[in-house]
Amino acid sequence: MVDLTPLVGPAGFDVDKHVPSSKPTDDFINPRTAFMEELASRGYMSTNRLPLPAVPVIGQLTRCHAPDDKNRADKKSGWYVYYEFEDEFRPGAYVGVGVFGSWVAADKTVWCSKRQESMSASEQARLAAQIKAAQAARDMEIEKTQAAAAAQAENLWDEYLDAPVDHEYLVAKQVEPHGARVTEDGRLVIPVLDENKVISLQYITSQGKKFLPGGRTKGGWYRIGDPTNRVYVTEGFATGATIYEATGDLTYVAFNAGNLEPVTAAARKAHPKAGIIVAGDDDAWTDGNPGRAKAAAAADVHRCRVIFPEFENLDTRPTDFNDLHVLAGLPTVTEQLEAQPTLYQKKENYDEMPSQLLEPPGILGDIVAYYNATARSAQPGFAVQTAIAIGSVIMGRAYRTTKGNHTSLYMLNVAKSGTGKEHTKSVIEDILGAAGLDHLVNGSGYTSAGAVFSTLLRRPRHVTVIDEFGRYLEASNTGKNSNLLEANTQLMEAIGRCHGVMRPTSYSTMTLTAEKAEEYAARKIHNPAVTLVGMTTPVALYKNISNINIADGFLGRFVIHQSNQPRVVHEDKDLIEVPYTITNWCEMVNDRAHNDGMNDLAASPPVYVTLAFSGEALAIIRDFNVWCIELCNELEAVGLDALPGRAKEMAMRLAMIVAIGIDPDTSSIDAEATQWAVDYIKFATQQTSDLLKMRVSGSEFEAHKKEILQSIRDRGETGITYADATKRPPFSKHRTKDLKEILQSLIDGNLIALVDMKTGRPGRPRQVYVAID
Repeated sequence: MVDLTPLVGPAGFDVDKHVPSSKPTDDFINPRTAFMEELASRGYMSTNRLPLPAVPVIGQLTRCHAPDDKNRADKKSGWYVYYEFEDEFRPGAYVGVGVFGSWVAADKTVWCSKRQESMSASEQARLAAQIKAAQAARDMEIEKTQAAAAAQAENLWDEYLDAPVDHEYLVAKQVEPHGARVTEDGRLVIPVLDENKVISLQYITSQGKKFLPGGRTKGGWYRIGDPTNRVYVTEGFATGATIYEATGDLTYVAFNAGNLEPVTAAARKAHPKAGIIVAGDDDAWTDGNPGRAKAAAAADVHRCRVIFPEFENLDTRPTDFNDLHVLAGLPTVTEQLEAQPTLYQKKENYDEMPSQLLEPPGILGDIVAYYNATARSAQPGFAVQTAIAIGSVIMGRAYRTTKGNHTSLYMLNVAKSGTGKEHTKSVIEDILGAAGLDHLVNGSGYTSAGAVFSTLLRRPRHVTVIDEFGRYLEASNTGKNSNLLEANTQLMEAIGRCHGVMRPTSYSTMTLTAEKAEEYAARKIHNPAVTLVGMTTPVALYKNISNINIADGFLGRFVIHQSNQPRVVHEDKDLIEVPYTITNWCEMVNDRAHNDGMNDLAASPPVYVTLAFSGEALAIIRDFNVWCIELCNELEAVGLDALPGRAKEMAMRLAMIVAIGIDPDTSSIDAEATQWAVDYIKFATQQTSDLLKMRVSGSEFEAHKKEILQSIRDRGETGITYADATKRPPFSKHRTKDLKEILQSLIDGNLIALVDMKTGRPGRPRQVYVAID
């Protein structure tokens, strides 16, 4: 058993202190008995020869019988960890928390004797801490078992002899040994390596393949050949040997389809300048074709190439390149591999976003690739927004620049319903959960200013994904929902107070005791860090905003991306585990500043990692600031000049996220990170201003301008003369003075121009109004 006393508190876990009352109330359920009954109902613990213990072991990981163990009393592939803490609402009662699972099934179940929604905030915190401790215990046990297996594997490997070229398996597969060895009883042995250390062994016979019990295979590989400009990743040893013999290129063996993704990641890391090619199996004879699905997923996630064998003779149900070798000869394998492999397929760009912005540098690009690989409907622009949001929340209350910039950003994704907007939330939850940072994920919005503040008190840095963001826009525009309007105001304050202290809205404390009033007045949040991702439809966006709430700064605090993705039939994607490269980066960045947990306490100022902009980066920022001022001046004529007002600040925040995404240990923000951030914010700002110029009205005059502009746009290059305009609707419904004022306002806003148009006849050209792109 694993001792968990270091994980549950400075004083360890006091079993004697956590004893349920001998006289429970009528509604009290003994959590220990309930937990053991839960285990029994799931098939754990009890067999004909292994009776169910009366009470669980407290505070230690304990092995037990599992459902897959059948009636073998000597087998214990199950495990559980059980804790208790005092129930704050029922004196003398305790809350039981249990986590259990099976090593064989690789599953995990969390059980609690009390519903989470009925717990206090402190109880929920203790519950989360004990679940985390149970997970740590499980990981410690796994590491212990795998370490023992690795030591055994290394010793065994040293004892084995080199495999002969006439070994029956090698002869059948028509490949060389390539470093394989054999046991005394003739089994072929392939080492499973990680960082060039033996961590397990694979034994191969004519009857099948088996791994050393307890050894780790995930992320492990075997390598054939020396580094070359091309590197292949494939499943089995025979296939890897075939590919190496056909090409002479370095080849990684991943051992199974599920291991292709982490091994591809390892190959890309070890050989960053090489072209990585996943040579997949085509398991056409297996339901779901796991070989093709996993190979394609690995290529999608890591933005590399993928290729599959093509067969003329299917009588033997071939699947891999070794089968092709045996059936058609090695030259055929070489011919297919040397043909241009299928490139990583980028999704069609419905967003008209420049390609370099769809593939951000560093880990953000990996997150984008993971989003696209798991999305059922293509939303490449939202993939980038999602990656930025993840970086924003992880770095919140921890990273800043010498210029006082922080990482909190508000994002708004706009697309038609049914086009995959909701995948953003799934990816954020999956990645943060896999990195052990799911506590950073808040609910789906805020009901009031008090909700914003109380959430920040519990989680001074967090990310919120709001699916129906149109309601917040409506409140900001109409003021009909006072609670949401106050929430908007509080959110505006939060993103502006990253550098300081945020205090609650003042309300009357006459009904409170002096002690409670003092406690209320003392509440404050140091350096709030909210990352917000709103999602809405174009209809909801343009219906619920006007020049008024653009001027008040609410919409100007968002990085907005509107997608033109049409509704399409969704793809059925297999689940893909979050790549280790992403989770490792998340953990590294978080641990660099949050390693003692103090940075997540609202009452205390956080300790920051401070980054400086390079000289080249500052020059890029200055040029961008000039662009922002020019755009503000241009948009002033149409009442949208407040929109780019915070673009420079957002670009500097984003540059810091990108810099850490490139190098999590960096202390500076270079030109590469800054240029990408500036280009991204420039695109988002320009796209948003162009769309809003056409669609937002703050008054009747603005509505008339939009109508006239659309009419001129409809006329294309031919335009319309003033004389013709006075005779045709919608122009003719305005008085001469009003029409001239509308047309001049559109000219001032660079939306239309009065140009000379040749008629093809003698005389002066006529002047026509035409729309400007």
